[in-house]
Amino acid sequence: MKSLPAAALVAACLLGPPAGATEMPGVTATEIKLGQTMSYSGVAAAIAGPIGAAEQAYFRMIDDQGGINGRKIVLESLDDGFNAEKALALTKKMVEQDQVAAIFSPFATPQNVAIEPYLNTHGIPDLFIMTGDDWVIDRKKYPWTIGGVPVFRIEAQIFGRFILVNMPTAKVGLLRGRDQLGDSYRTGLGQGLGAQYFTMVVKDTQIEESASNIDAQWQALHDAGVNAVVVAASPRIVAAAIVKAHDGDWHPQLFVDFASATSAVMAMAGADKAVGVITANSYLDTSQPQWANSPVAKPFNDFVTKYLPKQQWKDAGYSLAGYVSAQAMAQVLRQCGDDLTRRNIMLQATNLKDFHPVGLIPGITYFTSRTKYLPIVEAAL
Repeated sequence: MKSLPAAALVAACLLGPPAGATEMPGVTATEIKLGQTMSYSGVAAAIAGPIGAAEQAYFRMIDDQGGINGRKIVLESLDDGFNAEKALALTKKMVEQDQVAAIFSPFATPQNVAIEPYLNTHGIPDLFIMTGDDWVIDRKKYPWTIGGVPVFRIEAQIFGRFILVNMPTAKVGLLRGRDQLGDSYRTGLGQGLGAQYFTMVVKDTQIEESASNIDAQWQALHDAGVNAVVVAASPRIVAAAIVKAHDGDWHPQLFVDFASATSAVMAMAGADKAVGVITANSYLDTSQPQWANSPVAKPFNDFVTKYLPKQQWKDAGYSLAGYVSAQAMAQVLRQCGDDLTRRNIMLQATNLKDFHPVGLIPGITYFTSRTKYLPIVEAAL
C-alpha cells in the first residue's frame, strides 16, 4: 500500500473523513452552485453592493466563455442587510435547502463570526471571506474557513514601520471605530511601532459608526499635539477626517485603512482634499493614470465596461476586490477538475501557488497553503 505524504495526512485530519466521489452537493454535469450572503442593504451597502455585483458578473463572464471544466457557475447571492442573525439563517437555507457546494466570499466580520461555527461543524467550504479581521480566520479552530482580502493588522504594521523610519519624532494619534476594525488597527500599529508605541502614540480615540460627526475626537487629537493620524473606520468617518485635515488650521499627516482607500471615498471627501493622504493597498487603483490605461489593468477595465456598465468607475475599488476574489474561486474550481467534493474544494483552496489574479499590484501575490489561510499579506504604500 502506498503511504500518504505527511502533509496530506495532516490535511485529512483537519478536514475530516474523505467524501465519496458521488458526494458532491451543488454539482451536476452542467453546473456548480455556490452561495454567499452580501449586505446589499444596510449600513455597508455602498461597500458590499459593488463587491457582490462584481462577483456575480465575473461568473457570468466565465459562463459566457463556456464555464469551468464544462460546468457553469451559479452564484446564489442573498442580501443579509448587514444583520448577523439573518446571514446565519440564509446560510443554513443555502446549505440545507439549496444544496450549494460551498459558501464563497460572505461579507463582513459580524456575519462571518455568526456563520463560521455552523459551516465548520458541517464541513462546508467557507472560502475567501470578505473581512480584514484575521482573528476570524483561525485554521486550527476553523479549518474550513479561509480569508480573502488584505489584513487590517498587517496594514497597520506597515504604517507603523513607515512612521518609525520616515517620521521618527512623530506624535501619532489613532482615530478608530469602536469595532473589530479599530481593534485590529490598534494591535497592528502596536506591532509595527514595537517598543516605541507607548512613546509615539499620544492619543487613541474611538468613534461609533452612528456618530453624526468627528468633532470631539478630532479636537482631542489636536489638543494632544498629534501630527500623524492613523484613521481606521467606516468610509464616512474617513472622508470626514480627510476634509478636516484639509480645511482646518491643523494639517496632520493622514494614514487611511485600505477599505476606505478607494476613489469613491476620496471623491466623497473631494479628490483635491485627499492629496497627500497615505494609504497601503494591495489592489490596483484603476482611477490613477498609471493604471487606467495599463495592460496590467486592461482585463478588469474591459470586464467593467462589458459586465458592469451601470457601475462604471464610481466604485471600482470595491468592484475590483470582488473581481480578485472571484478569480481565486474560479482557480480553485479549475484545480478541482471533476472531483468537486467539498473536501477537495477545500484542499484546492489551500493550494493556490504562484497565483497572480488580475487586479493585485504587480509584485504582490495571492498564496495559500495548509498552514497559510491569509492569501494577501503584502501591500504597497
